[in-house]
Amino acid sequence: MTIKNATLTAAVVVVAAGLAGCWDSTEVTVHNPGEYKGEPDPLLAQSASARSETLTKRFQTVQADR
Repeated sequence: MTIKNATLTAAVVVVAAGLAGCWDSTEVTVHNPGEYKGEPDPLLAQSASARSETLTKRFQTVQADR
């Protein structure tokens, strides 16, 4: 193999690897409306006043640095 062929082969490998990194799946995930499949929200198990207090604490924690 000559140096020219080795360089060409290396360039083709680099381009192929670069293009492979840009590949993106074209699959589409269809979700049914009204069907939440995540974990249940622990706040919903609390009473309204406890939930309000928890949310107020969270808000103040996040907004404290601003």
